[in-house]
Order: sequence, then C-alpha cells, then structure tokens
Amino acid sequence: MEALVHFAEQTYGKLDIAINNAGIGGEQNTIADMSLEGVAADNSG
Repeated sequence: MEALVHFAEQTYGKLDIAINNAGIGGEQNTIADMSLEGVAADNSG
C-alpha cells in the first residue's frame, strides 16, 4: 500500500483520496448498524 501511495504522489503530485473497496461478505448493514457478531465474522477470515 505504501508503494502505491508513493507511486501516486510521484506520478500525480498528490493523493486526494484513497478507498479500500475490498468487498466483504456478511451483514448488509452500515458499519454503525453492524452487530458485534457480524464484525467478528467479517474480521475472522
């Protein structure tokens, strides 16, 4: 990730925004509405 940010800065002069859009399964809720069990399940693997 650090190399990607460095590449963007060197190529474009700055990085305005970065989004981690990995896509995970589990509950289809906003982060604020997820249950503790749902968070644990998403982070377990």
